[in-house]
Amino acid sequence: MERQLREDFLEAALALSRAGTTITAGALSSQLCMPQEEINDELRILEQSGEMVSQGGDGYALTPSGLRIAEQTERKHRLLQEFFSRVLGMDREAASKEACTLEHAVSEDAISRLGSFIEDAPCCRFRGRHRDGQETLAVQPEGAVVVVQGIRGCQRQERLMALGIVPGTTLNVLRNGRGRSLMIRVKGCEIAVSREIAGSVLVEPAP
Repeated sequence: MERQLREDFLEAALALSRAGTTITAGALSSQLCMPQEEINDELRILEQSGEMVSQGGDGYALTPSGLRIAEQTERKHRLLQEFFSRVLGMDREAASKEACTLEHAVSEDAISRLGSFIEDAPCCRFRGRHRDGQETLAVQPEGAVVVVQGIRGCQRQERLMALGIVPGTTLNVLRNGRGRSLMIRVKGCEIAVSREIAGSVLVEPAP
């Protein structure tokens, strides 16, 4: 079994286990979008390598060695996704896809350094609250009154903070047409913000 497939299998098994779902060939087939016949073949290989074990019936469990690999892969994915999303300002879904591609190639040394960078670099930490699916300033209609919840992207954070756009700030959307910029009011001042920058500002409707 090639390394990438093996790590994907074990990571998927870990996700099922943490969700309280029995690890079965059918559950893995749904998780990995693979035919169940192929899943059964790979499960036999993982049993032979000592990374998974049958629990009788249809169920399987991760062995200590399989669990270690799964947790390492999951950690790589999480740190890469956080870097792409919080530091580079990428959409979280796109960041996750990039992480899926790179998690199998990045070394332990590189991922450890990346983890330290994200943790220790204050300017690159995500500022404010964030939840998946949260809307950005870029899609708000004219007349909307919103409150900033967070900002994605290290350089963008500093630029927006200089304009007074920080978590908790109320913004009035004055103009949002088809052009490249939006006109907003911040603390009594009218300013133009590029659509790209507005896409990094996460907002919610003002109460």
